[in-house]
Amino acid sequence: MVTAPNLMSQNITELQDLFAASSADESVLMQIEDELRYRQAPRALALLVEVQRALRGRRRLGGAAAGPSRLVPVQRGEPFSAQARNRRGNEA
Repeated sequence: MVTAPNLMSQNITELQDLFAASSADESVLMQIEDELRYRQAPRALALLVEVQRALRGRRRLGGAAAGPSRLVPVQRGEPFSAQARNRRGNEA
């Protein structure tokens, strides 16, 4: 496992390089993601999207235990409020 340097002091080019070098290391990707959440520059936001895609891809492939899905199927024609009531009734 690679330990990421203090990411707060890294510029976006250094974070991009770290992402490229550590794309297989989920712990480093999570550290990069955490740092990028504090940044608002367009390049940082674009890198955040890439990092999140990489993390989702790893989880889909079994790279980490993904939690149960919280998605609820939407039935056509049923108003959202009725769906919410039905879902609450099913959770009880």
